[in-house]
Amino acid sequence: EKLWKQVLNDVVDVELQGKWADICGLEGAKQILYESVVLPELAPEFFTGLKAPPKGVLLFGPPGNGKTLLAKALANERKSTFFNISASSLVSKWLR
Repeated sequence: EKLWKQVLNDVVDVELQGKWADICGLEGAKQILYESVVLPELAPEFFTGLKAPPKGVLLFGPPGNGKTLLAKALANERKSTFFNISASSLVSKWLR
């Protein structure tokens, strides 16, 4: 139970507030996320076989360019849980 409380406090972001409209710029990244995550969920019959969506999307770049904001907005729009996991929190809490 103690581990569960730590995970909820450190990893799970329960108060998502971002929306697609809140993000200025990053149109290319928003389009890729929409085509890779949202469309296959809305119309799965079109995304089978060779047209299957990618299994993941890697958001990379320097700090402050909007990676976490994009991920939070995507999770909020899809009514999903956002897990904000950093390497330092994993090492300091669970890999002793």
